[in-house]
Amino acid sequence: MRTPGSGSSHYLGIDDGYFPKKFKGMRGRTVLAAVMTRHPSASVLCIEFTYITVDGLDATTAAAYLVDKCRVRAEPQLVFLDGVTYAGFNIIDPERLHLITGLPIAVIFWRPLNMEKVRKALANHFPDWRYRYGIIEGVYRRSTPLEHGQGSALRIASYGVSTAVARQAVASSRIYHPYPYPLKLADTVASSLSRYLLGDDENHRL
Repeated sequence: MRTPGSGSSHYLGIDDGYFPKKFKGMRGRTVLAAVMTRHPSASVLCIEFTYITVDGLDATTAAAYLVDKCRVRAEPQLVFLDGVTYAGFNIIDPERLHLITGLPIAVIFWRPLNMEKVRKALANHFPDWRYRYGIIEGVYRRSTPLEHGQGSALRIASYGVSTAVARQAVASSRIYHPYPYPLKLADTVASSLSRYLLGDDENHRL
């Protein structure tokens, strides 16, 4: 496997889509999308999507499925995650995703987390809150500033690859935006698909 950030690299981003508030509490689903791009050309190699349960616990398995679908086209050097909470408080466990796929994982936090608020929100709504909180807290505690001078607003945690190499992968995959390009595209695809599939009727469930 080539080192992320060296020569021509394939990066895969995973993000979730929109859902109405009434879907909270495992009463609906939304889209989880993966986009793989080649850099430095920024050409799109793969777009795949599946569904995850709002506030469920199927996001890690769904993410691994998307990785397998895309790696048929080309082998990603690194997978970008937008935090660890998806579809409400569904969780992608980056360590487990790394073990399942064998690929390096980089988790990017775009804003600081108030872990006490997260803990209270989970404790008030989930019997298994300790499990969910443990993953969120562990990944966030592992994270370090993405770039010098950025403060705590942008942080990164890496699995299966050094933080320095993960930072380089972020830098080499940006195009006019702080997000790595495949992660930005995954956000756009997931948001657009989920709104299209839901249509104007929020009573419809994916």
